[in-house]
Amino acid sequence: MMVLEQFGRTPLRIGPFTVDQFGMLSPSSPTLFPAFTLRWRGRLVRASLMQEMMPSETWQLGFSSRVGRIPSTATQTAQRGHVLQMMRHLPTMLPEGWRLMLRADHTIELIGVATIIMPVSAVGLITAITSFLLELDPYLCVLDEGGIGVCSVKTP
Repeated sequence: MMVLEQFGRTPLRIGPFTVDQFGMLSPSSPTLFPAFTLRWRGRLVRASLMQEMMPSETWQLGFSSRVGRIPSTATQTAQRGHVLQMMRHLPTMLPEGWRLMLRADHTIELIGVATIIMPVSAVGLITAITSFLLELDPYLCVLDEGGIGVCSVKTP
């Protein structure tokens, strides 16, 4: 109770978040959307909050990760054909709203979204991120088993 009395009703700003008297998080600026980076199974994953087109409590938590690289024809010609065949079928297995992109440098980027209601507790935000990572895990296994492997390119 002492903490709430000291905190009062004035929101506290921590980085890109405003924290209300109940500990709920909201973006502190309409133009500054919080983003996070983390590593999951050796891959860099970027998570960022994005507001829906109309002002509301519903927000998107967008995820992107460069999950692998198509093998080079110079060193792994036989494996390259297998990987390209696998890449034709993988998008049909992804959850709705997820997509794969083949970048110009032959890296494969996976993009997904989750919906969250704002304001959100820190536990709610971490839960949404963890749920995405757990849902992503089987696809990373498929990529690893298919010979795509961990991408060494850093995501900007």
